[in-house]
Amino acid sequence: MPDTATSPARRSARAARLAAALLGLLLLIGAAWGVARDPMSTLRFWGALLGAPWWAAALLLAGPCVNWLLTSGVFYVLTRPRVQISLGEMTALVGASWLLNFVPFSPGLLGRVEYQRRLHGLSVRTNGRIIVESIALGWASIGVALPGLLLARGEQDAGATIATACVPVLVLAGLAWVAARGGAVGRAMSLAFAMKVIDLLTWTARYVLVFHLAGVEIGWVQGLAVAVVAQTAMLVPLIGNGLGIREWAVGLLSGLLPVAATTATGLGADLMNRAGELVAALPVGLLCGVWLARLHTVRNPPDRSGVRSPIETLSEGASQGDPTTGRTRTD
Repeated sequence: MPDTATSPARRSARAARLAAALLGLLLLIGAAWGVARDPMSTLRFWGALLGAPWWAAALLLAGPCVNWLLTSGVFYVLTRPRVQISLGEMTALVGASWLLNFVPFSPGLLGRVEYQRRLHGLSVRTNGRIIVESIALGWASIGVALPGLLLARGEQDAGATIATACVPVLVLAGLAWVAARGGAVGRAMSLAFAMKVIDLLTWTARYVLVFHLAGVEIGWVQGLAVAVVAQTAMLVPLIGNGLGIREWAVGLLSGLLPVAATTATGLGADLMNRAGELVAALPVGLLCGVWLARLHTVRNPPDRSGVRSPIETLSEGASQGDPTTGRTRTD
């Protein structure tokens, strides 16, 4: 019989997930409409897109794949001190969940947590802690990426340059303290942090590219601001990959940037970014899912009951003859 005490709660949770999925879909449709209703931005967008070189399309697809590999590396080094899992398996697991997260209700994240719980004994609580650590390291990476980009611009006076340089030094010093005091987990967090910095810079480069393709040039510092806002929008629960939420967050921020960008330009740029992600995620997710299925077919071969093995294994404590001495020994 169904548990009447939990049925209303389950129905409410299902209704909330459905409402969130519909909201994301409506926001995504609204983002496309927001681009189409601005004829000047639309003409500039399509003109720049059609005149883009071939390597721009290649980078549009390569960027999400680099983020996938870096994210896999982050979760691998944070998970490895807790349970034994191979880098290949973690990479395939993150790749499969990447594709599934485009489906409403974000089944990729929940599936990855359940996979590791069942097959590797990693508790939901520990898995949640790893996810929180990854998010926290992502926020901390801003403290290195932003000052680094500001210093690279070289537009500050001596005092501002010294003050800017102190920020990453303090962040790295704090991380070194964690690595020294935290043992294997602390060292793993240090390595994960380095990959998070590269991941954030990759997101920044992707937004610099898509705004360029949309006909607007933004700097690396502005691209970093867009990347931070976009990644924050993707943390909104119940909506897979921040569908619709991220596009509008980037679009609204674009109208505030000190460049000739409008909300429609930002919406178009992130819709292009989203299209590149989806095209990249389809083959990656499908191939990763097939690889995981074959992996577990090899690990758990089908049971051929009734076929007797030619090698008989004696039970523990049984006597076994030594053919060289003729004596009997006990294992």
